Formats: sequence, structure tokens, C-alpha cells
Amino acid sequence: MFLSGYNKSNISKGAHMNRFDHNMIYSEAPLLVRNGPGALRLVTIMLADALPADKLASVVDSLPQEQQRERQRRLHHLLDSGYGSCLLAQPQAADLLDRSLQTFNGRQFELVSFVIMPSHMHILVGANSGYRIEQVLLALMDWTEERFEEDCGTSGRVWSRQYREQVIRDEEHMFAAIEFIHNDPVRARLCEQAEDWEYSSASGLDIRRVVSVVDALLEDAAG
Repeated sequence: MFLSGYNKSNISKGAHMNRFDHNMIYSEAPLLVRNGPGALRLVTIMLADALPADKLASVVDSLPQEQQRERQRRLHHLLDSGYGSCLLAQPQAADLLDRSLQTFNGRQFELVSFVIMPSHMHILVGANSGYRIEQVLLALMDWTEERFEEDCGTSGRVWSRQYREQVIRDEEHMFAAIEFIHNDPVRARLCEQAEDWEYSSASGLDIRRVVSVVDALLEDAAG
């Protein structure tokens, strides 16, 4: 079993937040799980205006491609700085996105953990059999953009289609990804404890479901 050594205290109350290292998330270490349609992935989807062009260019131009981890760290800091419209800071928009995630969950994908931030969201997710994750994510964006237009008065494209993803390598990587997701509001100083953030799976993470989802994805990978 993928989570054979799991203890819930491992990922509760921000236990690892102070020692969080982007190297745990962005690494070139060998994959121990499938790198394909059924793989478990950490995905970051952001609003179209979440990263101003000049800010993005300053990060990309100042760091060579070889320093990809540092680029990602700085980009996440920019995302947490609250640039752009921050549509998802509106409860109506965040509620709508939360409901949409649950609509897709168990159908097109299996959602392990998530957080909705003012300008972006992080999800730990694996596509179900018969679906490709890129198709599912684009469908989620299209679906929510229609709902945002109806309920929140937006117009046109809301999401950037340039989402970021990292395939989960092993159990330790998965724990780090869950910590990264749940503690993003704490890092952004939006709350003191991960469990305090309303639009997150931090306070209601069902460990038994996590175990069953990950094991099922691994079985698909072995099949």
C-alpha cells in the first residue's frame, strides 16, 4: 500500500510548514509512480491576470532555466502577493469553484486535496480511467468560466491556460504536496492555521479516502 506508514499527525496543523522546501515539490528525482494519464499530480491553476507580465518577466529574465526550483519559488510568492482581480477572494466565486471541483470529483478526476486562493488554486488530483488530465482541466476551466459569467458578472476568459503541474513521485512527495497545498493561506498570511481557511480540504481531509484513491491510481498504473 502506498500509504502504509501514514499517520494523520504527519500532515495536521501545519506540522511541516516551517521546514517546507520547494525542493520537495520541484525535483528531477526518478518517478516511482506512473507518469501518464492516471498519475497523481500537483496542479496550480491561476487567474489570467494573476501574474502581471512585467513581474513574470523579472523572474524569468533574472534566473536561468537551470534554476527552475528558484523560479517556481518566486512565482509562487508572486501568486500569493494578490496581483490582479483576485476574483476568488469573493465568497460567491470561491463557493462556485468549490462546488465545481466537487462536481468533477469522482467522475472525471479524483481530488485528493485542494486550496482556493484569491488568485489561484492548488489541487492534488489524478484523472480517472478514460480521461486525460489536460482535457479535464480545460473542461473545468470552461465550465467555471461559464458559471462565473452567469453568477459573478465576469466576461470572457478568466483562467490562464498555462497551468503548472508536477507528477507525484512517491509517498514523501505526496505528503509534501498536501502540506504545500494546505499551508498556502498561512504562507500568504491569510490565516494562522491551515484548518482556519474555509476553501480548503485541510480541515476535512479524509485519510481513508486518500489511501483508497492513491491505491486505485497505482493499480491503474500497474494495469
